[in-house]
Amino acid sequence: MRAAAAALGVLCLVLGLLYARCRVEAARELARGDAAERIGDLEGARLHWRRAARWRAPGAAGGTALERLAGLARARDAAGDREGAVRAWRAVHAAIASGDGIFSGGHAELRRTSAA
Repeated sequence: MRAAAAALGVLCLVLGLLYARCRVEAARELARGDAAERIGDLEGARLHWRRAARWRAPGAAGGTALERLAGLARARDAAGDREGAVRAWRAVHAAIASGDGIFSGGHAELRRTSAA
């Protein structure tokens, strides 16, 4: 019984550390993407937001990063930059596909971005 309790404790610790890393890394990459956007580096923003979006966990910045990537894609499309829009939509697609799982809810988004 003690061994099972110890194993459960270790498992909870490991999962907690992994969750904390997801939150920290997502926030860090989101901030880097925001900084890149402020100085006009849209490719840098796209890269960092894509990285942030891959660190998806409840409460992490991954969803915010996906929204920023989609906004970038729409803005590039509105500005007539088709190539930039396609790169941003592909970043959305890749971020969803890289973290997609049975319970992630990303399946509809993945199908929607597959056309880009």
